[in-house]
Amino acid sequence: LPKPQPAVATQIVGRIVRSEGVVRTTAGEDVRADTILDTGATGRIAVALNPGISLRMDIDSRIVMAGERVVRLERGAVYVDARADKSGSVLVQTPHGDVRDIGTQFEVRARGSEFGVRVREGEILIDRDGAEMTARAGERLDLDKEGRYVRSAIPIFGQEWAWTSEIAPQFQLEGSTVRQFLDWVAREQGWRWRFADDETARRAAGIITHGSIEGYTPEEALAIVLPTCGLSFVLNKGEVVVSLVKES
Repeated sequence: LPKPQPAVATQIVGRIVRSEGVVRTTAGEDVRADTILDTGATGRIAVALNPGISLRMDIDSRIVMAGERVVRLERGAVYVDARADKSGSVLVQTPHGDVRDIGTQFEVRARGSEFGVRVREGEILIDRDGAEMTARAGERLDLDKEGRYVRSAIPIFGQEWAWTSEIAPQFQLEGSTVRQFLDWVAREQGWRWRFADDETARRAAGIITHGSIEGYTPEEALAIVLPTCGLSFVLNKGEVVVSLVKES
């Protein structure tokens, strides 16, 4: 994979697209090399990196943008969604090892001697003093007290991932198709989705969504938007099944 390239101090490497609570930053909306972002006890930040990468910071987290697609995590947790980017990988540097994505969604959490990585999609590579280890979707790696990585299985959806959707960049609902909306919801929640039958798929193909879902989480938006399109859904074990609303 192409390695992330160092950036000069004046280079813009991203843009803050959403912030919640009290945050501290050395940048305005534009994020440059060497920018410090600190969310404090109540804040969260979403940054669009160049190009097409979503970087999100949980509460009580601090990072330094060390370069283009290079993040130094000093405290807390970051979530990376790099599916839209094909030009290179994102590197998250920590005192316990460097984490590089291989087209994926993942979370890195570090605080003092505690360190862990959770992979939601794709695969990541951890480089620790020249020793490399990978983790794939549905896996997590945590450092134990002896400094060894422990691998375990995890769900790719559920409450532990909720913070990532709470600070997700806003979806442009107006003028989008139902399929685009469902793709966004499913990706943010770690779900799968499908139409219940061919008739639903045919009817839904011609529906354009309208309005705004600003301030709503993807899960809340799903319950709001689909009924306005004459559709209903059932969620079961991470799968959303979409049906036409039956006429009474």
